[in-house]
Amino acid sequence: MEITSQMNFHADPEPYFVQVRRSILLLPDEPMKMRYQDNRVGYFYTMYNWYSTDIDKVETRKSIHRWRLEPKDGEEEKYFAGELVEPAEPIVFYVDSSFPDKWKDAVKKGIEDWQPAFEAAGFKNAIIARDYPSPADSTGFDPDDIRFNCVRYIATDIANASGPSYVDPRTGEILVGDVN
Repeated sequence: MEITSQMNFHADPEPYFVQVRRSILLLPDEPMKMRYQDNRVGYFYTMYNWYSTDIDKVETRKSIHRWRLEPKDGEEEKYFAGELVEPAEPIVFYVDSSFPDKWKDAVKKGIEDWQPAFEAAGFKNAIIARDYPSPADSTGFDPDDIRFNCVRYIATDIANASGPSYVDPRTGEILVGDVN
């Protein structure tokens, strides 16, 4: 669900207007299996407190952020035999139509350059780069909709990027990611 609020404030010296967007996403019915963070491997992670009656203290635990990649139906046996398989749900990143034409192909290639890493994990065609669908398409695509991974073009004097992602707090499963 996407909620956009337009708010007017009376302030001194002048009133001002703010537009706020909230995204609400239903968590998966079946949580993905969690993997604990390990300092020997660099991952983003979520830290949380673990309460138990078995011990007399609160433990801090960390689960890594990762995509849910599972073999397509009927390909589990091939996957566990070490063959490359396609994922049930590939990771799709949409590339902003505002990118200058001379950069678009390089940005898409940069996304798909992750393919060998996913192949090493047993998945072919796991990550796909696509252009933003045109407004005439009836896909329901909206770059502000939390269900879509996007690489956005932002003109700024800061030579850096940001990459917010949203994860299932129960497991660390990446539900959506953006690159600005």
